[in-house]
Amino acid sequence: MTTNPYESFTAYWEAGWRGILPLPYGKKGYPPEGFTGYAGADPSYADCQAWSEEGPRNIALRMPDGSVGIDVDHYDGKTGGDTLGGLVAKFGALPPTAYSSSRGDGISGIRCYRVPPGTTLPTKLPGIEFIQHHHRYTVAWPSIHPNGGIYHWIDERTGEML
Repeated sequence: MTTNPYESFTAYWEAGWRGILPLPYGKKGYPPEGFTGYAGADPSYADCQAWSEEGPRNIALRMPDGSVGIDVDHYDGKTGGDTLGGLVAKFGALPPTAYSSSRGDGISGIRCYRVPPGTTLPTKLPGIEFIQHHHRYTVAWPSIHPNGGIYHWIDERTGEML
């Protein structure tokens, strides 16, 4: 395990991600100004390289246009799993995907999907937030959660860590 999760930015870059942002080590916020929101820019490879050399940082992924993350929180009284279950009952199942989570409950985490470019969804439902290009970001492997857990990508079909 690396002592600087952000050094793994190259794996995300090679996979096609461009909104690869640093966060303080062991924290879920805050990325550098100017790289999130409606007017945010994607960093260059040189930006990412420089950030990786500044000491330990977590990794945040800004969703590209044409993607959405469904952040389901189902712990500590949060009922996102129930909300998601109700949506599935009403509209049908979502395709299995990979999701980012530091929890091992099999429910909580951010599931990533492609959507038509320009899609804008509401930002919140009970226990769920929609992570969009203009709203929030995904904390991703191998970042460290504030509670000390490690974020992993999990295959929703098998429950295996990727």
